[in-house]
Amino acid sequence: MSCQDRDYYKCADCVDAWDLSRNYSCNESPNPVNSIDSEIEIGNLVEANQNGERFWVRVTDKCVCYIIGIVVSELVFSHPFSKGDKIRLEIYQIYNVRKE
Repeated sequence: MSCQDRDYYKCADCVDAWDLSRNYSCNESPNPVNSIDSEIEIGNLVEANQNGERFWVRVTDKCVCYIIGIVVSELVFSHPFSKGDKIRLEIYQIYNVRKE
């Protein structure tokens, strides 16, 4: 897969982590990234939020302002994607990064 592929769900309605981080206490706050190139590697997990449910995505491709990855979380609520689906997240939608 590459940044030119379009075989993924573009999560346009995922929450803006920067906006949300202003509303949380320090212990619960998302840790949004400033740079995909320097802060995220292929294989890392990134956290996102849609409709109040946080979920993890394994990064398969890094692009200039977004990542493409595979949803690895079991989702509780209904979403237009599910575990195992490819999804695109913009840099501002990434809550946290877990390096594995």
